[in-house]
Amino acid sequence: MRLAGERRLGAEPRAVWDFLMDPSRVKHCIPGCVDMQPVAADEFSAILDVPIPLLRGPYNARITVADAVRPEHCSLRLTSHTGFGDVAAEGSLVLSGQSGTTLLRFDGTLQLGRLTSGFGFGAKLLAAPAKMLLERFFACMDEQLRPRETTRPIM
Repeated sequence: MRLAGERRLGAEPRAVWDFLMDPSRVKHCIPGCVDMQPVAADEFSAILDVPIPLLRGPYNARITVADAVRPEHCSLRLTSHTGFGDVAAEGSLVLSGQSGTTLLRFDGTLQLGRLTSGFGFGAKLLAAPAKMLLERFFACMDEQLRPRETTRPIM
C-alpha cells in the first residue's frame, strides 16, 4: 500500500525536524503509540496498539532513520512482527520552508503481512483508516508545533 502526500505545518523546518527526531514528543501524536524510546542516534523502539480492529496490538516495532540531512530530508524504515504477519514500511520525508512554515512531503510503502498480500483486498480495506491515522498524526504535530498564545493578566 502506498501512502504519499504533503502537509503544510505552522513551524520552521528546523522545529519540525527536531519534533520528528524526539521520541518523547512524537509518540504523543502517533495514534496507538504506547511507548517510544531511542535505541541509538538513528533508531527507535516503539510499542504500538493501532486503533484499527484488523491491526490491534500491542506489538513491538523498530524505526530506523537513514540518509538524514538535517533539516531537509530523511528516509524511514519500520519493521515489526505481529499476529497478522510481518509489517514493513519504508518512506521518505522532505521538508522545505516558506514564510515561517514547512511543507512536509512524504512518500512511502506499507506492507502488512498477510493483510496486503495476495489480491490486495486488505490494502483496499486499510487505505482509508491508514490515511485517517496519518491525518491525525499531522494534525497533532501541527498543533504541538504552533506557537502558544500567551495571555496577559487583566489588571
